[in-house]
Amino acid sequence: MGALFERAHTTGTPAVVDPDEQDLLALARLIGHPAGVVCRLFNQQIGNYRAFLKDRERYTAEVDYAQNDRERRVAHLHLMEVETRIRVAPELAAAFLADFLDDAMTFRQWRAMVALSGAGRRVERPEQGVELPESFDPDVWPGLLGRRFSGGRPLIRERLDAQQEVKYYSPTEAGLHYYEVSREIYGALYPRQYAPPTQRTRPRSGVVRYPRMWPVDERDVFASWSWRYDERLLGYQGRA
Repeated sequence: MGALFERAHTTGTPAVVDPDEQDLLALARLIGHPAGVVCRLFNQQIGNYRAFLKDRERYTAEVDYAQNDRERRVAHLHLMEVETRIRVAPELAAAFLADFLDDAMTFRQWRAMVALSGAGRRVERPEQGVELPESFDPDVWPGLLGRRFSGGRPLIRERLDAQQEVKYYSPTEAGLHYYEVSREIYGALYPRQYAPPTQRTRPRSGVVRYPRMWPVDERDVFASWSWRYDERLLGYQGRA
């Protein structure tokens, strides 16, 4: 995978992979999925990898221009962490993509999660999300009810209306969290389904990606489907 990631280091040009490239075709055969799907996912990951390269430049500058020892120490810790992420990405990319594709939601399940999360809409009680009746897409609910996030937490809950007749479904706190950290890579997997940030978790200015100091378990890089979020620190086993 190193050869595919190398192009991310070339400045002044987009870093993208085409589905007919031999290295990409070999990766698709290795993980057993169509080249077009693998290409979209891999390009999404290269974009995130490039964000790490930009972060490395930023933290290097912060170390060089720190005004005191504390600023320098904090910047150096961030720099060490992003260096680890850059180093392990090519080594683990194939296993990560294979794992994701084997466990990914179906298109209809992800469509239901987008609707349940109230994406793009303000939710008065964000811990409850947006309730949808069983009639929305009845075949998806059994599969979603059986999915679990880190620690065995369910993604959605089942409810009954006041008359105890109509079933409703709403996301749990873990489900809303899973949606937010997964929406970028699911956007690459299912480009027809737009998945905007939820109103409740939209960052005020950018995404804080490094809340924890060194050392970093290398598996943390892949603990969510989006490398851009450090809620991935829940652990690699935390996928839904």
